[in-house]
Amino acid sequence: MRNPHSLARTGLAAILLVLPALLIGCPGTGVPDDGSGTGTGGLFNLAPTVVLTSDVVRGVAPLTVRFSSSGSTDDGVIVERRWNFGDGTESLEISPTHIYQSTGTFTVTLTLTDDEGATNSETVEIGVTEQPIAVISVDDTVANAAPAQFEFDGSGSFDPDAQAGDVLTYQWDFGDGTRVTDAVVTHTFARAGTYQVKLTVTDATGITGSATVIIEVGIPVPDIELRSPPGDLSNIVVSPDSPLWAHAVFNVEAGVPRTIRAGLDGDQDRCDASTALFDPRTGEIFELLEGHDNPVQDAAFSPDGSRLLSVSDDGVALLYDTFTGVLLRRYLPALGSLRAVAFSPDGTQFALGAADGTVALFDADETQTNPVVRSDYNGHAGAVTSITFSPDNERLLSGDDNGDAILFRLINAEELARFVHLQGGDRQAVLDVSFWPTNPDAVATASVDNRARVWSTIDGEIIQQLAPVFSGGEQIAGHTDAVNALAFTSDGLQVATASTDGTAKLWDVLTGEELRTFTGHTDGVFSVAFSPDNLQVLTGGGVGEVRIWDLASASLVREVQPCSSPVVALDVTSDGALAFAGIAAENDIQLDTNPAQGNDLNLTLPTAFDLSGVPGAVGGAEYTFWAEIDTDRTLPTRTYSNATIHVVPAFGTTAASAPVVPLGDDDEVAVLLPAILPATPAPRRQVFDIGPVETGDRIEISLMTTPGYGDTFQFDGYSLLMLDDQESQFAWYQDGQTLFTRNSELIAGHDSDQFFIALDNNGEDLVPSARIKITRGYTSQDRARRQTVFLQFGATEDFAIQNSVPVDLDAFDVPGDDATVKTAIIARLNALLSAYDFEVTSSDTSSPPAEPHITMYFDTAATSDILLRGEKSLADLFQFGLPDFLDPRNETLTGSAVVIWEPLNLATTPAGEAEIGLVIGNAAAHQIGLLTGLRPTNGNANDIMGAANDLSSAALAFDPGGLPVLTGLDGVTPIGNQNAGQLLLEVVGTP
Repeated sequence: MRNPHSLARTGLAAILLVLPALLIGCPGTGVPDDGSGTGTGGLFNLAPTVVLTSDVVRGVAPLTVRFSSSGSTDDGVIVERRWNFGDGTESLEISPTHIYQSTGTFTVTLTLTDDEGATNSETVEIGVTEQPIAVISVDDTVANAAPAQFEFDGSGSFDPDAQAGDVLTYQWDFGDGTRVTDAVVTHTFARAGTYQVKLTVTDATGITGSATVIIEVGIPVPDIELRSPPGDLSNIVVSPDSPLWAHAVFNVEAGVPRTIRAGLDGDQDRCDASTALFDPRTGEIFELLEGHDNPVQDAAFSPDGSRLLSVSDDGVALLYDTFTGVLLRRYLPALGSLRAVAFSPDGTQFALGAADGTVALFDADETQTNPVVRSDYNGHAGAVTSITFSPDNERLLSGDDNGDAILFRLINAEELARFVHLQGGDRQAVLDVSFWPTNPDAVATASVDNRARVWSTIDGEIIQQLAPVFSGGEQIAGHTDAVNALAFTSDGLQVATASTDGTAKLWDVLTGEELRTFTGHTDGVFSVAFSPDNLQVLTGGGVGEVRIWDLASASLVREVQPCSSPVVALDVTSDGALAFAGIAAENDIQLDTNPAQGNDLNLTLPTAFDLSGVPGAVGGAEYTFWAEIDTDRTLPTRTYSNATIHVVPAFGTTAASAPVVPLGDDDEVAVLLPAILPATPAPRRQVFDIGPVETGDRIEISLMTTPGYGDTFQFDGYSLLMLDDQESQFAWYQDGQTLFTRNSELIAGHDSDQFFIALDNNGEDLVPSARIKITRGYTSQDRARRQTVFLQFGATEDFAIQNSVPVDLDAFDVPGDDATVKTAIIARLNALLSAYDFEVTSSDTSSPPAEPHITMYFDTAATSDILLRGEKSLADLFQFGLPDFLDPRNETLTGSAVVIWEPLNLATTPAGEAEIGLVIGNAAAHQIGLLTGLRPTNGNANDIMGAANDLSSAALAFDPGGLPVLTGLDGVTPIGNQNAGQLLLEVVGTP
C-alpha cells in the first residue's frame, strides 16, 4: 500500500486532476472499475521526478564525466535507472562514471521507471572537444645577466577542432608577476633568476591548453665532478652484492638549494626507454611515453591515431592513449623479446613479432582478458624484425634476421609466399617490410646488404631493386651500408629508405632511379616515414634526432631531439597532427634513494651504493655511473663516470661457479668484491674468471683499496690464488709470506682457455678487491729464467730468517766425513733439478756468484740456535727448514733458505754419509722449490714438496701430475692442484 501522506507533497492542481480517477478506482466506494461490479482499483501513481546532474558538461577527449541521479524521487520506488550516454553505451547505475574517447556533442538521457511502470526522462548535452595546443617559440632561454630581454611568440598555437571563424585567446604568465594577452610579446626580466614562463590558450568553447618554457637569467650553471671512480679507470666489475664506491665535488651558487642524485645508465641518455609524441608541424614534444624495462624496439599508431602500442626487449607490449599519454594496458604475451608490432588497417587487431621467430595476432579490444587470436604463423628461423598488414586486411607480411620475409594469409596463418634474401649465396637479414600501397600484388623489403627490393606476391620474383650503382669500379648511387627501414608515399610512386651509412634516399619505385639524398645525420638512420600529404619525409637517427625534410628540395625543415639514443621507429597520424619516435634508450637506475622517491645525497663523502637491485648478466651487463645536481633555478646537470660498470652474476666460491670478468686486449679492470665481513660464516672466498690467456701474455694484478680505487700490494690477511683452466696453480700470494710487488711480471707460460682468480682472507680481515690488466702478446715466449743455487757450507754470522733473532751458524758439520756428505748433497740436488735450468755451486769450490742467486744455508748444530734462540719451533718449519719468502713466479731470482739438521736427525736417523747427503739434499730441494714458487703438497708420498715425506727416500721427485696443496700459510684452504713440473719449467726453464 502506498504511503497516503505522499499526497500531501503534491500540488493542488495535481490533486484536482487526479480526483476523478480516484473516485473510479478506490476500493470501498461501490463504484465498479471494470464494469464487473468487483471494484479492484488503487491509489494514483505519479511518474518519477528526474534529477540529472553531471560534474562537467564540456571538456577534452578523453573526457571523464561523473553523472548522478541520486536526487531523483518518486511517490513509490524507482526500480530502474537507465542511462543512455549518446555514444552507444548505457548504464543502470545510480551514479555512473563515463569516459568519452572521441570528440562531439553527446545527448545523455536518464530514464527512470518506478514499481508501477511509470517512466520519466531528462537529458543533458555533453560537449567533447580537443584541447587547443599551445606552442611557445622564444629567441633564447638563457641570459648571462639581468636585465635581459626575450622575444616570445605563441602564434604557432592552434585548435585541432576549430570551426570557421573560431579564434584563440592568449594569456602569458612570465613568472615575475607580469601577465600579457598578446600572441607575440617582448618581455624583459629585470632581475636574475629562473623563470617558468607559461602560455595558456583558450579556444572558442572555453577549453584551455598550456605550454611552459624555463628562462634562466644570470644564474651560474652548477657543475659536478666525479673524483671516484677515478678518470683513468676504464672498467669496473661488480656483482649485485658488491658495493660501488663514488665520490664527487660540486659548485653551486651560494644560497641556492640543490639536490644530488646518482645512479646507473646503460647508454648515457637521460631518457628512459620510451616513445616520444611530438607535433611534426612545430617540433613541439608533447610526451615521453615510458614504462618499458628495456629499449623500445618498435611502435605503431592505431589507424585513428588515438592509441599507440610499443614493444621492447622486455617482452611487454604497452598500449597508450595518445591524447593523454595514459598507459591503458600492459600485454604480457610470454613470447620473450618483442621486436615488431603493427595494427591492422581496421584497428581491430594487432600483430607482434618476437626474437624467437614467433608471429602472433591479437584482438585490439582493450577489454579482452585473453586477446590472443592465433600464434601459429610459423616459418621464421630467425628473430622477427618487422611486420605489417596488407591494405585489404587479408594478409600479413613479416621479415626476420635469417633473410626471410614470409607472406601469410591472415585468417588461417597459411604461408602464401616466402621471399629469400641472398647475396653471394649468403643469407641477408631482412630489416623492414612493407606492402606497396597501390599494388596489392607487390611487397617491399629492406635488408642488411645495402639494398631494398620490391617483390611480386604472385610468383615471388624480384620486380625492382633499389641497389648500389657502380661505374668504373666506383659506387655512384645507392646506399653503402645496411638499409634499416623503408616507407612508401601514399600514391605508391616513391619510396624512401634509411641506412646505417647516415643517409636517407628517395627512389622512383617504377624505374628504380635514385631521386635525391637526405644528408646531415651524424650517425646511422634507422627509421623513416612520410607526412600524409607526401610533402615531407621524417628520418630517425642514431643519436636521438628526428629530422623533417622537404621532399621536393631535400632541405631540412626542422629537427626534433627528444633523446640521444637511436630512433628505431617513426610514424605520423593520418591528419598529420601527431607523430611518434620510438627511442631505443636504456633506463636509468637510481641508486641513492630510500625511499625511492628521493633523498638528497651527500656525494662529497665517499659513498658505497647498493647494487642488489641492478640486473646483471653473464659476461657483464654494461652501465655507466652518473651523478646529477639539480637546483630550483637551473636544469639538472649530470656527469658520467669514464668507467664502464660491468655487473656480473654473484662471484663464486669455486672455479666452476666463477663468473667471467670482461677483459679485452690491454684492458684494465677493477674487480669490486662484496664486503664480506670476518664474522660471516665460511666460505668467504670469491672466485672469478678473466677469460683466456695465451703464452706470452702478461698479467698485472694488484689488490685494491676502496673507496679510492688505489692499488696496493699489502692487505691484512689476504690470499690471492691464480689457476689455469685445469685448475692448476699458476701463482699464489699471501699476506706476510709471499713476495708480491708492483713489478711482478706474471707471464703466461702456456695457453689456457680460462684463468681464475681466487681472493679470500684468513678469517680475520676483509676479502680484498683487485685491479687486473692483461697485455696481450707482451712477449713471444714465457718468462723461464736460469736459476743459480749457491750452497753455503761455511760459517755465517748474524743469520736471521723469517723475522727470527739473528744467530751465528757454524760451518757445516754432520756425523761422518763432511766432504762425502757434501758431495752427496750436490749430487742429489743435481739429480732432482736436472730437468730444469738450475746451476748448483757451493762455497767449497767457488765464491758466491754475482747476484741474483739463491743461497742455501745449513744449521747443523746438535741443538739449533734458530729454534733455541730465534723464537722458532718445529711447527714453524717448512719440511725441516725455513725460506725467507716465497716467490711465486721466480721474479727476483734471489732468496735464502736454511736446512736445519736437528729435526732431520730426530725424524729420520740417517746412517752413513750417502744417506745423510740424500736426506739433506731432499730437504734443500724442498726449500728451493719454495723459493721458486712451489707449495707444500698433501697426497703423494714420493713428492719432494710433500709435507710429511720420508726424506731418506731416493724416490722423491718434483711430481708433475698435479697434487692438492697443503692448507695455506695462514690457514686458508686452497683450491686446485699444484703441477710442480709444469710450474718449474715455466719459471726456471730447461737446461
